[in-house]
Amino acid sequence: YNTATINMSGSASDDGQPVGSELAVSWSMVSGGGEVTFDSNSATTGATFSEPGIYVLRISATDGVSTSTDEVTVTIQF
Repeated sequence: YNTATINMSGSASDDGQPVGSELAVSWSMVSGGGEVTFDSNSATTGATFSEPGIYVLRISATDGVSTSTDEVTVTIQF
């Protein structure tokens, strides 16, 4: 059973509004040929892929009021 793991590093910053809120960052799979498992809900994480193929992954950051997202496409071969 083959898998591939890559390290991913994103970033997000908080504008301080609303006061007292905390920034939450998470990764998710938008599309791909298999399953992706993320090591943590932080901007820097590992991702393990169950199948080779082209995957679109999304990083999201929210402070409870505003949410920002960005996407990256990766090609997994093994």
